[in-house]
Amino acid sequence: MASTSTPMLSKDDGPLAALRRFTFTTLLNEDTQTRTITLLGTYTRSPTEEGDSDDVPAILKLERQNFSHDSLPSFVNSLDKAKSLITNDVYHLFLAWSGKGEDVPADLKITLIQPATEVEIRKASKQTYKMVRETPELYQSVVLPYLQSFPPGRLSWVYNILEHKKESENIVYEDPDPNTGFIILPDLKWDQLNMSMLYLQCIVHNRNIRCLRDLTPSHLPMLKNIRKNAEAAAMKKYGVTKGDLRMFVHYQPSFYHFHVHIVNVSCHGYAGSTIGQAHLLDSIIDNLELEEADGLQSGRASYYARRTLTYGLGGQHGLYKQLWQATQTA
Repeated sequence: MASTSTPMLSKDDGPLAALRRFTFTTLLNEDTQTRTITLLGTYTRSPTEEGDSDDVPAILKLERQNFSHDSLPSFVNSLDKAKSLITNDVYHLFLAWSGKGEDVPADLKITLIQPATEVEIRKASKQTYKMVRETPELYQSVVLPYLQSFPPGRLSWVYNILEHKKESENIVYEDPDPNTGFIILPDLKWDQLNMSMLYLQCIVHNRNIRCLRDLTPSHLPMLKNIRKNAEAAAMKKYGVTKGDLRMFVHYQPSFYHFHVHIVNVSCHGYAGSTIGQAHLLDSIIDNLELEEADGLQSGRASYYARRTLTYGLGGQHGLYKQLWQATQTA
């Protein structure tokens, strides 16, 4: 980043003149989720400011303001340029420039979902959350019938990836084995530019595993394969080092075909990484290994089928009304 002049506020200067007396030295921090960037530099004091030195260390924190609601109806028409990153079924990811020309990096990441189902609209809407305690009995009586009610086309975009019909150019790594194999590729949440926000999706080839509750010790070879090769692939492709990645599984997941989230350990802003919903891959493997070592009694359900799972559930989720009511009477 080129050095510029810009300063902290001075009592004798107008705001813009004061900011221009800050001189950039280095980038301290950047958070794309809060749209905040923090710079270190020097501030040149005005003659009226007290102090032993004219130039002092200074921090400049920049935070982008919210979108103007009045401009939203015509916002898309104001864009200068857009670049397509991903197109798969109803999902489309773009980088865009908002009136700043093509000689600067894109300042917007835009996701388009079309046509958007009622489920997608509810998922994207603002919502409040409740902590629910899902017992194995509630899974069988409430959650499982909900999963079984989904139309086949609900996972078309997943099968497009697994069958190389879409996004094959984005594949970071693939093991084609039908039982232990998987595909890794960038998640829609990531702009594929900011490495501190690296976010990959690992989708397994096995179509019989819907979610965390379906896992048994028989799936350990698949889970260990993911842990080993996902890290190696990310290190080779993106230059991350040992310990840079956090791998976890959601419950409830956003879609019911087993997948693992792979993110930069510095990435904290996504709601899906909260306690309760996110289960570390290492912990899942450890729990299943302990179960395997103890040995399953004949006819006994596996560890994750027997657990009571506590997590935050949004009011717009299709399970919310029935599951929340059920937990109040359980």
